[in-house]
Amino acid sequence: MTGTSTIVIEQFVQMGSIESIGTMLHSREIGRIAQIQRLRQDLGLNLVGATMVLDLA
Repeated sequence: MTGTSTIVIEQFVQMGSIESIGTMLHSREIGRIAQIQRLRQDLGLNLVGATMVLDLA
């Protein structure tokens, strides 16, 4: 849905950027992946920076 590879999604889960339910993702997590990717592409933030921005928002 977000065009993000499963490897990158696994990294997001491992870093705590998103939460998974087993091998499934809740719809809000899918939206969060899209937001993280936009922040990374548009603002050049790394994963940690993008996660912090979303946590503060």
